[in-house]
Amino acid sequence: MTRYETLLRDALVEEVGTLDTRAAEQLIHRGLLNRPACERLVVWREVARLAREGVPRCEALVVAADLLCCSYEKARGLFYGK
Repeated sequence: MTRYETLLRDALVEEVGTLDTRAAEQLIHRGLLNRPACERLVVWREVARLAREGVPRCEALVVAADLLCCSYEKARGLFYGK
């Protein structure tokens, strides 16, 4: 699995709670996930985690973009639902 797929898998497992890692990997490999929704979940979780640590939202979005290996604009769009 790529780093990107691992991020999506971990976010999915945490969100669902009853889904195990292996099942999440199968869903990803078979293309049965809404990737933008999973990306949005990753961005939201990372920004929320950093906000609890006192990091300003703009800086948290930069970190989330680095985590997903995407642009700040994409992370911002995922966060704000655009």
